[in-house]
Amino acid sequence: MPKKKKEECKGFPAWLTSFGDLMSLLLTFFILLFSMSTINIQKFVLVLKSLLTVFKGPSVLRSGTLPEGMKFSPFPKAYPKFKKKEIKKVLNEVKKFLKKSGLKAQVVDGGDYITIRILADDMFDPCSVEVKSKVIPAIKYLEEKLKKYNVPLLISGHTDNSKPKTCAFLYPTNWELSAARAVSVLRLFLKWGYPLDKLSAAGFGPYHPIAPNDTPEHRKLNRRVEFTIRFK
Repeated sequence: MPKKKKEECKGFPAWLTSFGDLMSLLLTFFILLFSMSTINIQKFVLVLKSLLTVFKGPSVLRSGTLPEGMKFSPFPKAYPKFKKKEIKKVLNEVKKFLKKSGLKAQVVDGGDYITIRILADDMFDPCSVEVKSKVIPAIKYLEEKLKKYNVPLLISGHTDNSKPKTCAFLYPTNWELSAARAVSVLRLFLKWGYPLDKLSAAGFGPYHPIAPNDTPEHRKLNRRVEFTIRFK
């Protein structure tokens, strides 16, 4: 008797090929979306210049400017990460300048905000809300740097948890003392031309310490003025 032929393996159903193509296209599409989610401004400018050179000719960009009627902006509001990177660099420069002026400063990156801290003992005499004259040039340098970016700025005052003694008749609580110091710095910024709608001041007293109030050194760290920029 003739031997029976072995049954050949059945092929894949036709719809599976189309399904595989669809999945590949979807994967490619999502990878493309991911790559477009973060734009490198420098590369974007290079691409833009290349396109203009192709469509308008190389002479269009010889002067380094865009054709008349066309404008390009780095979209600081649309790209807070780009602005944050620039401001962080500026604040580190300010920190170095403050150090040369005898002021201890600290730059804190909080993710959606950046803060530069200055010890209140370096800025004010005990129980005083008037900024020391020798410190004003350094504070003005900070104001000039930040003013260029037109960013919202919160100036906040902080104290340790010891009660005011010598100036209790003027500032019964640390809350009032910290608020008065923040407003004093804010007035300087207004005097120097910082945008009115971008400034705010707050006094937190001893309620936002960055160190325990258990030693003179730690108390000194808690007595500070902070300049905070938030990125929406």
